[in-house]
Amino acid sequence: MAIYEIPTDNQDPAFNFFTDLNGTSYGFRFKYNTRLELWIVDLLDQNTDTIVYTLPYYSNRLLTKYVSLPGLPEGKLAALNNVEYDTDADRFNFSLNVKLYYNDLKDD
Repeated sequence: MAIYEIPTDNQDPAFNFFTDLNGTSYGFRFKYNTRLELWIVDLLDQNTDTIVYTLPYYSNRLLTKYVSLPGLPEGKLAALNNVEYDTDADRFNFSLNVKLYYNDLKDD
């Protein structure tokens, strides 16, 4: 089992990027919702088709825990706050205190 930090950036309130998870490319589209004071993420496949829209980016929870759709990564995605456990990502602690991790679920 390996846990990877997926690098993110909080320079802009909306951004997207692709990364490789277990040999498959996935896209992440992040947007900060100022009204809800919450980051939202869309998960994309390698063809930029959306797998899941508007996942709330709550800290210390699995992002896809209640989602069962084809095309999701095999491992687990989680947003973890490494500084204040009970605090969700805000506009500016995102990527600093609250980071995105992927557990590939493979045994070493």
